[in-house]
Amino acid sequence: MAILLITIMRMKIEQAELIARRKKEQQEQEQHERLAKETNRQNCINKFGTINGELVAQEKVKIGMNMDMCKAAWGNPYYTDKITTKEGIVELWHYGWGKSLRFENNILVRIDE
Repeated sequence: MAILLITIMRMKIEQAELIARRKKEQQEQEQHERLAKETNRQNCINKFGTINGELVAQEKVKIGMNMDMCKAAWGNPYYTDKITTKEGIVELWHYGWGKSLRFENNILVRIDE
């Protein structure tokens, strides 16, 4: 009977230690993610300026952004179309879910969502 009680106590201690370890790992992961997000935000601000950098860090685009900003915000498109005319170059970047961006001479002029 005493051995059984000792075994049960050890199992409860091990379970409590495991829960504590998982909680600590989760807290460390959340801290790491917060730090990575803030680092990305600062990098975006340094590269694109305060207003556009904040938007890019939030994965948002707006009319007037250049291609680098949009790629940093939304990532690489699934596919692109490129049209060259005497007025310049038009590029369409297609993302999933009906989202696309239209650039004229490297500047975002239309957002389809």
